Amino acid sequence: MRRTSNLLLTAALSIASGGCTNTVPEEVLEEPTTSGSSSSGSSTTGVESMETEDSVADESSASGSASASSTSTGDASDSSSTTDPEPVCGNGIPDIGEQCDDGNDDEFDECTTACTIPTCDDGIHDGEETDVDCGGPCDNGCAECLMCVVDEDCGEDNTCNESGQCTFTQLVQIDWLANCSDGPGNGVTLTELLAGDYEATALPSAGTLWLPETHNPPSSGYFWEAQSPQVTFTQMQTPAGVRYVDADTAFANMRATSEVFTHAGGDLMFYREDTTCGDNAGGLEFVLERCCEGAC
Repeated sequence: MRRTSNLLLTAALSIASGGCTNTVPEEVLEEPTTSGSSSSGSSTTGVESMETEDSVADESSASGSASASSTSTGDASDSSSTTDPEPVCGNGIPDIGEQCDDGNDDEFDECTTACTIPTCDDGIHDGEETDVDCGGPCDNGCAECLMCVVDEDCGEDNTCNESGQCTFTQLVQIDWLANCSDGPGNGVTLTELLAGDYEATALPSAGTLWLPETHNPPSSGYFWEAQSPQVTFTQMQTPAGVRYVDADTAFANMRATSEVFTHAGGDLMFYREDTTCGDNAGGLEFVLERCCEGAC
């Protein structure tokens, strides 16, 4: 700035001294131009620098936003890809998909080992059932040879035997007079029995061949014998031809109180064969039971 002032002063002195000239010293023309260019250039550069900084800031902000967006998207993706753990039956925790989970391997309580609540139609021997979907709390009685605890666990005509199995059981009662004839036409008939092994077990009773005028044991009196056209008992009877003074004595002298026999299937009849039935009195009883495997 001081140099410019000196140049202007020199020019003024020249004019004052009579040196008339229209020429401005070259240094005077160049200095403002140089100074103006420098100022202008400096200003322009400053604007461009600010614009560049703003641009960089915008790009940085955009980049940060994009990065945040990407991170957010990534987190969402990771979250949606996470699946629930598979249920573990037996860990004591009712997981999703399990009806229950009591943490034990007892099939016969309120929760099965498949983590389901026992029902009477699930095809599994579970809960308080005595066999698969029958007995216990189920309305369905168990079929022959299935497991039971009491008679009510079994289906119709079946009872629970000493082995804990449902078996066909029938009480047979033969009246010496009502079921007496000279042939099997007047007996007690069990119809359409299945083929298989059966066990007959006598009850404390005895038949009476009653001859009031000639009652004279051992030739006449009480005896125990069940007759049938399908089966011949050789053990469940009193000795052939021997008669006893009363029913209790006759029963006590049976060869055996039970006997197993094989039936071919179909009807099974029991009766008393006698040509003179009018002098008979009393009767006998026994239980007939179809055998399950290993039960007889």
